[in-house]
Amino acid sequence: MLRLTLIWVDKTKEPWLRTGIGLYLSRLRRYLEVTVKEVKGCPHLPRSDPKKILEFEAAAIRKAIPRGAATIALHENGRGLDSPGLAWLLTAAETKGVRDLAMITGGPSGLNEDLIKNSDDRLSLSPMTFTHEMARLILLEQLYRACTIRAGWPYHH
Repeated sequence: MLRLTLIWVDKTKEPWLRTGIGLYLSRLRRYLEVTVKEVKGCPHLPRSDPKKILEFEAAAIRKAIPRGAATIALHENGRGLDSPGLAWLLTAAETKGVRDLAMITGGPSGLNEDLIKNSDDRLSLSPMTFTHEMARLILLEQLYRACTIRAGWPYHH
């Protein structure tokens, strides 16, 4: 079974998003071994250097990536997949012998460019922009959908 680590910056603050994230995590765990790692973000002060913020967060993200894991960075310039495409990506990873997969979602400032560049893959959830907290819920729903597609369950349609 594929082990999936979801790494994101800071805790989810919005209660309704925490509820949705909890719901999809419990559903997803029927199909995958899932771990969420919330890394400490850098305070966004009015005069904070955005580059330093991203470097600080990238260091914490790198420490959270399981040793030997394939990495996927969620980024606006990543490739877009439909839900069956995400199901195929998970299946292809397993077929290639990937045991650990880490999916990385940045904080309010996004992700460090070096972290994006050095990821094994980059995905975009949509050409639209979502808050980093909403992206977590959308990612979890899509992962669950991909798993039900792989299992042949009718959730997708």
